[in-house]
Amino acid sequence: MFAKFLQGNVMSQALPLITRQGDRIAIVSGLRTPFARQATAFHGIPAVDLGKMVVGEMLARSEIPPDVIEQLVFGQVVQMPEAPNIAREIVLGTGMNVHTDAYSVSRACATSFQAVANVAESLMAGTIRAGIAGGADSSSVLPIGVSKKLARILVDANKARTAGQKLKLFSRLRLRDLMPVPPAVAEYSTGLRMGDTAEQMAKTYGITREQQDALAHRSHQLAAKAWSEGKLNDEVMTAYIPPYREPLVEDNNIRGTSTLADYARLRPAFDRKHGTVTAPTVLR
Repeated sequence: MFAKFLQGNVMSQALPLITRQGDRIAIVSGLRTPFARQATAFHGIPAVDLGKMVVGEMLARSEIPPDVIEQLVFGQVVQMPEAPNIAREIVLGTGMNVHTDAYSVSRACATSFQAVANVAESLMAGTIRAGIAGGADSSSVLPIGVSKKLARILVDANKARTAGQKLKLFSRLRLRDLMPVPPAVAEYSTGLRMGDTAEQMAKTYGITREQQDALAHRSHQLAAKAWSEGKLNDEVMTAYIPPYREPLVEDNNIRGTSTLADYARLRPAFDRKHGTVTAPTVLR
């Protein structure tokens, strides 16, 4: 465990996105899988497989030789214990050079943007000439944990020398201690959820319930229109998911037929008494 304090001059203006040789940094290719509601098309598919799927397809489409890529930075909000560095697994699963620099980042909702920023900074510093940035999460495959009491007893039981000592430890458990614990959605230090923060922002900036509903409704209408006009065809790949009975071609979480009245009927999801943020408006 370590920490370092680094300090530099604060820049009043953003640095130009160029390399040390003066070359402009550019995004030359991009791709994503379709979005899917929880426990539907991607049910049982972990984020690491989604990451391999999209990176492999992007490399095939762009005709960029995998050995040209010198760095891969991938974001993941909810990490799986069996694959904590998703970036490394994607490198190994897509035919890229095993020596490719690969690391993962996590910054809540800004995770994938952080991955892009990190690759851009590496290009600016001159440590790489080409890199891939991305992100993957699956709400259908989550690391379900155990209670703190059970976790502690399991550690102690591993140290116990006799069966009697182990039985004595486990006898302290109650039924509630055996209940599975889902991943935390609240901030550890403050206990605030994403929706709680959205409520604070709505109150601070005077964003009304009607404005929130209108924005969410417009977002879904524009997404549905973009699909119907074929504007997303080149940006979204067709996903073939085991058992390969039916491919996922488009996002299945768009409410293209909803109305403003549908949003107005929903109750606040976080501040039940005085709130304005609902489940659709916090997620849009």
